[in-house]
Amino acid sequence: MKKLAIVFTLSVILLFGTFSSATAAVNSHANENSNRAPIFIPGNYIVVLEDGFSPQDVAKGHGVSPKFVYKKALNGFSAPISPIALDKLKEDSRVKYVEQDQIYTIATQELPTGVDRINADTNAIANIDGVDDRVPAVIAVLDTGVDIDHPDLNVSPSYGIDCSNGFICWEGPSYANDDHDHGTHVAGIAAALDNGIGVVGVAPGATIVPIKVLKSDGSGSLSGVLAGIDYVTLKAYYIDVANMSLTGGFSSAFNNAVAQSVAAGVVYVVAAGNDSSDSSNFSPASEPSAITVSAIADFDGVGGGLNDQTASFSSCTESDDDSFACFSNYGYPVDIAAPGVWILSTVIGGYQAYSGTSMASPHVAGAAALIRSQDYGMTPAQVKTVLIDMAIPQNSQGGFSGDPDGYPEPLLNLGQTPSPNQIPIAEAGGDKNAQENTIVNFNGTASYDPDGDELSFTWTQTSGPVITLSNSDTAFPSFTTPTIFQNDVLIFSLVVNDGLANSAADYISVWVTDNINEPPTADAGPNQSVNDSEGDGEMIQLDGSASSDPNNEVLNFKWLENNIAIGTGMTLDHLFMPGIHTVTLEVTDSRGDSDSDIVVITVLESDPSVTITSPQSGTIEGKVTVSAAAENFSGLLTFWLVGSNSVTLGTTDSPYQVSFHTKNFSPGDYQITANDSNGNELASVDVTIPSKGGGNDGGGGGGVDCNAKPNHPKCR
Repeated sequence: MKKLAIVFTLSVILLFGTFSSATAAVNSHANENSNRAPIFIPGNYIVVLEDGFSPQDVAKGHGVSPKFVYKKALNGFSAPISPIALDKLKEDSRVKYVEQDQIYTIATQELPTGVDRINADTNAIANIDGVDDRVPAVIAVLDTGVDIDHPDLNVSPSYGIDCSNGFICWEGPSYANDDHDHGTHVAGIAAALDNGIGVVGVAPGATIVPIKVLKSDGSGSLSGVLAGIDYVTLKAYYIDVANMSLTGGFSSAFNNAVAQSVAAGVVYVVAAGNDSSDSSNFSPASEPSAITVSAIADFDGVGGGLNDQTASFSSCTESDDDSFACFSNYGYPVDIAAPGVWILSTVIGGYQAYSGTSMASPHVAGAAALIRSQDYGMTPAQVKTVLIDMAIPQNSQGGFSGDPDGYPEPLLNLGQTPSPNQIPIAEAGGDKNAQENTIVNFNGTASYDPDGDELSFTWTQTSGPVITLSNSDTAFPSFTTPTIFQNDVLIFSLVVNDGLANSAADYISVWVTDNINEPPTADAGPNQSVNDSEGDGEMIQLDGSASSDPNNEVLNFKWLENNIAIGTGMTLDHLFMPGIHTVTLEVTDSRGDSDSDIVVITVLESDPSVTITSPQSGTIEGKVTVSAAAENFSGLLTFWLVGSNSVTLGTTDSPYQVSFHTKNFSPGDYQITANDSNGNELASVDVTIPSKGGGNDGGGGGGVDCNAKPNHPKCR
């Protein structure tokens, strides 16, 4: 109680001590977000490709130079693109879609309520007691950066990135230092240290990874934001939760990138936006796989509407305690609400109070980090379900009023500590044999949930002739086997769900017998002939994808040469040495019937050809440049000057060229040779270094030994 009283006194001092300046800052942010029509970046586009195609190859083929290349959250790139190239890209079958780049901005408006309203101070996982016991979770903050030296934040010393400049990312937390305040404020709400100073976050001491995607004016490009999401997805093994308190026009690329990052295992928490509008029209708020957060006004940290006050914003005025914030977006995409008016948190070098859905979102991000810290195996969907199940219903005691839509999202509540929910076990029973036109009954009652949750059942046919499955949503479905003309296998899946987004699956096969199975057909692909350019063999892909089975059964593939297995799989990459290779493909169906086909692989030897193009045979004098041309050859060439003694002139990769000065060598007849890395001579020319007269002083002239002093002016 003593510690809480100290923090409350500090909050009051900072609140009233900075009221005027904070209001001005919030109003300026509100003006930025008041008109939410997309702000497009002229001439710059996001290109999303079909899976399997190289962004660099597609861009190069259209004469485009990418700014960002996306490999994880999306497959594609962003780049300045001319109208002609844009039209051709849109017609390219490898391109899934193209979007114009646009500006995204922070979603902030004004000033504080803290962790008290959501009862984080009573949560056993948060353990808020003035002792710096840090929550073992990692939160990525995609924003204006984070003050990496703030004494009240635990910023990752190793991870972080700056993609805010619109054309390249700089990796490392030092590059992602905040130059605005917004990102630092968001980070403090989520995870400020429980260290007895300043403020405390929802998940005290959780590690913050700064992802700088917005510039010092609070805006940034969609292409830069996508690069930040790509980085988070790449680090999904390390990052538990990502917060995005930013908003802009609707973007398929933005939403798809978030969905892909969620699929990689990162919980995304996003602000609904501050336009008093339907969040369906904005990204990332409209992405279903994220947790979208609206804001409420709470002036005293407790429910009940006990402390009405007046908070003026650029677009509206808020006066009712425990009410839906007048600036907050709403609608079907919103999942949960959190405090977003007058929220005290960290800023660069200190503390300040702001308002907006930007402030509501990190409350939920911190809560998600608490949940994740108890069970890192929980999926993002499971974390969302747990948070919503713990939340306070909007219209109940302790809820809030004034939500303008028909979708009453609940209020974030951490007043209870959830136990990690365990995954149920699905048991579909053993495989069965059945004759045609007989009834088959399934029994899934051996399925169970370790937590004792009631299970739902969903049976689905996944293979074989389509049949009618009755009672497919119970533990006891049944069906009648079809009349068939060959043996068939019917495969069914059982999925059980515990009601908390945890599910498990099991499979069961039914063999319908008494008829003849049709064997598969093997197709090893066309014969192939390649040149071996370097004499070390060639990697060839064997492709059996044209193989088929009339019963649509799963096929097993085996590749053999000289009756020795060289690999399995529909396709196989294999190294073949020079020569003629006869490879056999064997395919076997699920019931043991098989077929084979052969493919002939011919690897031709190609002798390397190297020619010394300069100098030609004859007299050489002064500085000499040795050049060679090569065909069917790659690697290093070593040039030698061979006479009474052999001296190396240099080793070089393509283009093959070295230089030397004849002053460094005695007059006489020589050969210049070109040798490969194994010492094999590949080319040579005869040359003569003429006598200079006046005696031989080591080739340098004027008493200088050029062999000993090759850099002497007389030897150059």
